[in-house]
Amino acid sequence: MRPQLSLSDKAALIELSKRSILHAVKTGDELALQHGEYCGHLSQPRSSFVTLRKEGSLRGCIGSIDGPRPLAEDVAHNSYGAALFDTRFSPLTEGELPSIEIHLSVLGPVEEIQFETEEELLHQLCPPLDGLVLREVGTQGVFLPVMWQRIPDRRMFLEHLKQKASLPARYWSDNLRAFRFRVDFDLDGDFGGA
Repeated sequence: MRPQLSLSDKAALIELSKRSILHAVKTGDELALQHGEYCGHLSQPRSSFVTLRKEGSLRGCIGSIDGPRPLAEDVAHNSYGAALFDTRFSPLTEGELPSIEIHLSVLGPVEEIQFETEEELLHQLCPPLDGLVLREVGTQGVFLPVMWQRIPDRRMFLEHLKQKASLPARYWSDNLRAFRFRVDFDLDGDFGGA
């Protein structure tokens, strides 16, 4: 079982995400963490996703699936990326910060799913718990478990994920690989009147 974070650890991650985003929009640079600034569970290798919303609409989302970075570094890095480098959006501005909501997802281990057919893959999916990574040579798509709320049908879920990976919805190949993961915990925060 993965170690659980304390309330103070969770609060520290939200504050770190806010610091990283603020630093990114003010300087354009990634926040450099000092050696030993975060210890304990926050220094353990874990993967995270950072999702930014503005007035309920997606404003940026960047994450890592199998990066071996310490959790604090991963959250800071993905917060920076979500603020400036999600290619679906223009870079976040300082004026937008008061209306930005932050959602952090800390992921559990990633496990490859063994299958030979699309039906076998679909049968192994566990909505609404599984996040899914779909990889084909040169491309990949990732859906967090929260996407099951929008796409509860397994086949549709997989088809939308293929399209996210720039593949046709009905695409199939023997080279296709799939990996499942779960979210250990989610955290929410905002900038308030920043």
